[in-house]
Amino acid sequence: MVSLLPPGVAHDGQAATTRGFSKRVVYLEPSVLGDRLIGQVIDQPSIDDPGLRSKVSALHRLLGDSEDALEAETHLSFIAEEIRNWLGESDQGSPRDEGDDVAEALRTFLDDHLFESVTLAAAADVVGVSPTHMARSFRDAFGIAPHTYRLGRRIDYVRRCLLDGEPLAALAVRAGFSDQAHLTKHFRRHVGTTPGRYRASNRG
Repeated sequence: MVSLLPPGVAHDGQAATTRGFSKRVVYLEPSVLGDRLIGQVIDQPSIDDPGLRSKVSALHRLLGDSEDALEAETHLSFIAEEIRNWLGESDQGSPRDEGDDVAEALRTFLDDHLFESVTLAAAADVVGVSPTHMARSFRDAFGIAPHTYRLGRRIDYVRRCLLDGEPLAALAVRAGFSDQAHLTKHFRRHVGTTPGRYRASNRG
């Protein structure tokens, strides 16, 4: 389950059985869910949803990896939206046309900052909507999350440069990856082979 502990509300943290329990804790700024939901959280402190629990666990792992803050922030925005829905605050969003405009604005922002470290919050300030609404609009319009889109664009750039014979270590940093190992990990997942093998197999 996912347990919600609002700020300022006492809790004992005792195990329900003698077998004890294990937990992962993610501390959120109050603004993520909003003070207006504290009453609902007190009435419904636990959410019995294995899918949501898995998403929180994935978020916890992402937060332990500083390589891509945008991915963790996007995951958090969707998790916060699910929690708000569980608590009875449904966000209907904006009309489809407006959602498409938001998605296009975010895509332009990501394209303009393709090799920089950016956050969802910074993009939302530029686009002028909430991070959650922006991420959802992007996913609805393009079928992928913002960080997935940006990673794909970066990998495509790397593929082109590899065929021009550029050194991999320098290319990794220029393309926005923390180092060559970081690039290789994502390149293998995206393309199905390592950068070196890709370059070797595509040499004319």
